[in-house]
Amino acid sequence: MADNLVVSVSPHIRAKHTTRSIMARVLIALAPALVAAAVFFGASVVIQAALCVVFCAASEFLFGLFRVLAAKRKFGKADAKKSGMWDLSCAVTGLLLALNLPVFLKKGAGGAAYNMAGMFDFSHIDWGNMVFLCFVGSVVAIVLVKMAFGGIGKNFANPALTARIFLMLCFTSFMGAAVRNVMMPADVATGATFLGMGEAAPAAFRTDYLMMFLGVKNAAAVGEVSAAALLAGGVYLCVIKVIDWKLPLAVLLSAALFIFLFSGFKIELTLTHILSGGLFLGAIFMATDYSTSPNTFAGSMVYAVGIGFFVALLRFKSDYPEGVSFAIVIMNIVTPLIDKYIVPIPFGGRVKRAKKKPRAVNG
Repeated sequence: MADNLVVSVSPHIRAKHTTRSIMARVLIALAPALVAAAVFFGASVVIQAALCVVFCAASEFLFGLFRVLAAKRKFGKADAKKSGMWDLSCAVTGLLLALNLPVFLKKGAGGAAYNMAGMFDFSHIDWGNMVFLCFVGSVVAIVLVKMAFGGIGKNFANPALTARIFLMLCFTSFMGAAVRNVMMPADVATGATFLGMGEAAPAAFRTDYLMMFLGVKNAAAVGEVSAAALLAGGVYLCVIKVIDWKLPLAVLLSAALFIFLFSGFKIELTLTHILSGGLFLGAIFMATDYSTSPNTFAGSMVYAVGIGFFVALLRFKSDYPEGVSFAIVIMNIVTPLIDKYIVPIPFGGRVKRAKKKPRAVNG
C-alpha cells in the first residue's frame, strides 16, 4: 500500500497555466487597445510599442548577464532560459509601458490629423524623444522596479506604471504633445484629457458617453483611447480565468462611488470621469498584477476601494487631473500590509467566532 503513495512537497494542486502562457494571453488581450491606438493616433504607436518591448527585453537580458558576470560565473544556457525574454513578462511590461505613453510629436506639429489614409505619415513624429523616453522608461521599469527587487513576482509595484510616473515627473514637457484625432472636430492633447480641461472641454464631448466609450476621444496616453477595446481584452482575460473579474469591477465601482461623492453627487460628471483617462486600463491590466495585489478576496476588496478613493482624491483635490497611476502604485505599496493583517483561513481551519455572553437567569 505504501508503494502506491506519491510523496512530494507542496504545492500539490497544479494548474495548466504557465508564466509564459499567462503572459501570452495578456498580450492577446492588449491587442485591441494597441489596434485602437494605431487607428486613432497613427502607426507610429506600433513602432513605439516595439521599441519598448525590445528595450525591456534587452534590459532584462543584460541585467541577468551582468549579475552572472559579477558572481564570476560563466553565462550559460541555463542563465539565458531564466531571462524574462522567454517567459514574455518583459514583453507585457514593454507593451503596457508603450500604451502608457503619449504620441511624441515634433514641436509645432500639434493638430496633425490622422485617418486611415495618413496612418503611415511619420513626418510629424519626434523620433529622438520617442526612442529616448521609451529607452529610459524601459530601463526604469525592468532594472529599477523589477530586477533590482529579485525579478518577476518580487517587484514592489507595477513596473510599467512606476516608469510612467517617473517619466511624467522628470520629462513633463515631452509627455504631453498635442495631437488631433481626425474623428473629432477640435484639437485634443495626449497630455490632457477632458479631466484636465474641466469645464473648458466642449459640452458635447463631456456628455457623449457612447463616443467616449468607443474611443473617439482624447487621451493622456495612447492606450487609454478606447474603453471598449480595453473592456474587450478584460472580458477575454476573465473568461479564460487569467484574472478574477471581481477585482477590476470593484476598482471601477469604488472609483465611481468616490468620484460621485467628490463631485457633489453629479452623475454626468461621474460618467465622464469613469470613461476618461486611464481607469479602464489601470483597473483591468495593472491593478490585477499578481505580484502587487493582495492574496485574499477580502484584501483585494480593500485594495480596490483604496485605488478608487485615491483616484477620486487626486482628481478632485490635487493639481494632477488623472490619478490612476499614482493610486495603483500607492496601493501596491500598501499590499504587503494588507496581506499581513488579512490572511486566509488555513485548510481545515475554522473561523473564530466571538463567544456569546451567557444570559442572566432569573430565579
